[in-house]
Amino acid sequence: MLGVAGAIYHLEFTYSRKHPVRPAPTVEDLAVFYIPAESEWQATCASMLAAGFKQVTAFNPYWELRGRTYEDRDSYRIVLQQAEWRVGVERGHASRPATPQTGAPKRAAPAGRG
Repeated sequence: MLGVAGAIYHLEFTYSRKHPVRPAPTVEDLAVFYIPAESEWQATCASMLAAGFKQVTAFNPYWELRGRTYEDRDSYRIVLQQAEWRVGVERGHASRPATPQTGAPKRAAPAGRG
C-alpha cells in the first residue's frame, strides 16, 4: 500500500498466486507523483535509483521538462514531476484557461462554426 498520512486515497498493489497476470505495460502507462519542493524531489529521485529503478527517457517529451521517468523490472513507469499538481490544467497545455463550468480546458470551435 502506498499513500500519504491523512489523505483520502491510497494505491494498493495486489497479486494472487492462483491467478497470475502477465505484465503488459506500455510507455504511456504512468503513475505520476508531483513533488513541488526541489530538495524533496531530488532525494526521491535518488531513492528510486537506490531501490533499483532504471531512469528512462519518457515517451512523451512533456515529462522530460520538469520530471524524471523511472521503470521497474516489469517495465511499468513512474514519473516524478518537480512541480505542484493543479486541478484544471491539462498536461502540456497549461496556457489554455479552464472553463468555469467544468474545469476542462477550452477547445477551439471547428473551422466555419462559431
